[in-house]
Amino acid sequence: MGKVVHLHKREQKFTTASALFDGITAWLNNRPPNTRQQYMRIAKSWSESLGVALDEPEAETRWSKATHAQVTRWIAQLKERPAQSGRAAKASGTGLVSMATVRHKVVIMKAVYDELIAQGFVSANIFHRSSLLLKKHVFGERRPHDKVPDNAVKKL
Repeated sequence: MGKVVHLHKREQKFTTASALFDGITAWLNNRPPNTRQQYMRIAKSWSESLGVALDEPEAETRWSKATHAQVTRWIAQLKERPAQSGRAAKASGTGLVSMATVRHKVVIMKAVYDELIAQGFVSANIFHRSSLLLKKHVFGERRPHDKVPDNAVKKL
């Protein structure tokens, strides 16, 4: 039998059968609502790439047995997603999400896995290596956008 999890306003209470989901929810409870929602969307995206919904009992097994190869595949899928319409799509040039977005999601999943290690759900952080390998923003490096020509960006 699942237990009832009480979430903040605008989020309804519901019954869950996943201890993993309960652990992530408990960890996110002290965070602002927007942060909670964003982290949960990212965690659900990762869980879906593993072939299981985050609130299913099987999620705990799949998350604990996930490999670095699965992380690499998920990152490749993230890189192929279209950017949001508007400024983000224009700035990317390719119409795909930026590497900053991909890295942000990987860093969030690294933090989630760190917490799951502390809670005893998983034994290793499979996102650690990927978070180090993704290119970080270099201080002073400017991204091109429609207001500044590409050739002038290197001069800034």
